[in-house]
Amino acid sequence: MGSQVLTIELSVFPNKELTAGALAESIVDSLAAILLEQDEAHIVLTGGTMGIATLEAVATLPTVASVAWDRVHVWWGDERWVAADSEDRNDKQAEDALLSGLPLDRAKVHRVPSTTDFSDDLDDAALAYGQEMYRASGEEGTTPEFDILLLGIGPDGHIASLFPGRAQVYDKVQGAVPVYDSPKPPPERISMTLPTINRAKRIWFVAGGADKATAVHLALRGLWFVDLPASGAKGTLETRWFIDESAASELDDEIRAEYQD
Repeated sequence: MGSQVLTIELSVFPNKELTAGALAESIVDSLAAILLEQDEAHIVLTGGTMGIATLEAVATLPTVASVAWDRVHVWWGDERWVAADSEDRNDKQAEDALLSGLPLDRAKVHRVPSTTDFSDDLDDAALAYGQEMYRASGEEGTTPEFDILLLGIGPDGHIASLFPGRAQVYDKVQGAVPVYDSPKPPPERISMTLPTINRAKRIWFVAGGADKATAVHLALRGLWFVDLPASGAKGTLETRWFIDESAASELDDEIRAEYQD
């Protein structure tokens, strides 16, 4: 899965709102800095309550205009296999929260295919999303080294749509896989694979709420990734956790001393 650093940075905030706000500031500041060094930047968004709250927070920042958004590629780590205009789509929620108000180059917004695009062929849709990543990287079978990849974490430790013990968490190919058996509705989804996720330079987790506390604790303890997929996600430059006090409630003093900034 590539060469990865082992250092992890943990930031704990009093509540969900401040957590989302801190992550939003990091996204804007980092993208602005990255684009001073590179022609383009690639960011992978996540859905869920905290993922969308983060995008809403980005939209309110006075510094949002410091980013050359027309040079930013936007991706999603996973998507629900529903119609393109469904309110359940992560990309629809992201549009409403932030993207519709940004001066993006729409050719650089890489939506995961929907049932509208591919009818009932989920396998072909997942393959098409992987091929879109290959084209962006310029090398067949290789996905971009995403500059920032955002991840939520489920109470069961899942990330994107990679669930504990399910076949997709073992998949070693670059690109995306179809998910037919999600334990969360809807059961059919498309997800980046773990090797694809782990090509990201910066992997930033965001979590809020006591229901995430056990999963956060076990991920930072390094539980086997098959049982807890979040343990397997590590950026090649850095891995950061943005969590609130409730999500941090099961962390012991040893973990806080090792990782907390």
